[in-house]
Amino acid sequence: MKKIVLLSAALLLAVVCNAQWKVNVEDDGFDDRHYVASVMSKDSEAKVDMVQLDRGICLAIETPEITYIKNYCKVEIIFKIKGENKTHEINGCASSGTSTLLLTVKNGSTDNMGEIFSDEFLTDFKNASLMKVKITYAVPYRGTTYDTYEEYVFNMTGSTNAYNRVKNQK
Repeated sequence: MKKIVLLSAALLLAVVCNAQWKVNVEDDGFDDRHYVASVMSKDSEAKVDMVQLDRGICLAIETPEITYIKNYCKVEIIFKIKGENKTHEINGCASSGTSTLLLTVKNGSTDNMGEIFSDEFLTDFKNASLMKVKITYAVPYRGTTYDTYEEYVFNMTGSTNAYNRVKNQK
């Protein structure tokens, strides 16, 4: 019985530790040392990174299964807060042929990077227990394209600490 309890506790700890925001220091020797916060989706298929840029805090989502053929994708983020959903429509900007989207304000471009964290977005980001992301993107088919989508769910445990560490670089 003791082994089962210990095994259950270890498994629970492993799941909780792997499903929350983590902050790492990146120092490649070329740029200034900086903090990057990351979280993997519950299915481990996508990753969101948060970094501080000159223009503010930026979010990027990496989806290795998708190669974007257009520069802009529609992105919907739903924050689950105390059982209620709060929706934000934003843009995803990608270089054609990559699998990483930089998230910007709705109808924005890479010129608007760092503006995603409005007061409302930041409050929802910090108070959410889950973040659901739906990415609508174009797929080539017989000389034309059609829209399809992918959805990912992220645990928001530690999101406030991650944001504060990236924002304050401490």
